[in-house]
Amino acid sequence: MSGHTGFVMTIMMLNDKSTTLISGARDGNIKLWNTSDGSCLKTISAHEGTVRCLTQFHIRGELMFASGGVDMKVKIWKMDGSSYKVLTGHADHVYSLVYLHDGRLASGSRDHSAKIWDLDNFSCLRTLSGHGSDIFCMVQLEDGQLLTGSGDKSIKFWNANKPDVPLVKTLDNAHTADVYSLVQLKDGRLASASVDKSIVIWA
Repeated sequence: MSGHTGFVMTIMMLNDKSTTLISGARDGNIKLWNTSDGSCLKTISAHEGTVRCLTQFHIRGELMFASGGVDMKVKIWKMDGSSYKVLTGHADHVYSLVYLHDGRLASGSRDHSAKIWDLDNFSCLRTLSGHGSDIFCMVQLEDGQLLTGSGDKSIKFWNANKPDVPLVKTLDNAHTADVYSLVQLKDGRLASASVDKSIVIWA
């Protein structure tokens, strides 16, 4: 499937059993695709600059999705491509988004912080500080902990079950370069990937 005029930076398949794939690219556009025939269903002029990340969720029973961009904004979209809300507060590129188990939204940024957003009133509830570089990736574990991976080579664990989202622990020097991706394995362990060309599985 082709149509973007810049590098495609992120893709996401919808969880509603549809055949719709969503992509975000360096051209600032988001595209919705029909994976059955490869056709482009819709193009959204989304961000001023690169679209870096996507996530999906329901608001008041309606399926929506969010995008983060280098314009420092998190934007929430309806499935028809119309803009629903714009969340501002980051001071640099938004690199990662995670929809939390309790219905809040987390965003990670080049400004070294992660933010927790209320999707009822769209306010920023908490700013998580402590990393010394960009937050490139996040994942929420089954036990509710939110993990952030950073250009400072560390992985931080935050207790997202508590309103103030306190820091639980830090894996310093988890890698020898930027931590770029995090995932929880089916057996509950954590896997991290890095610019140092390695993948680490943590016990």
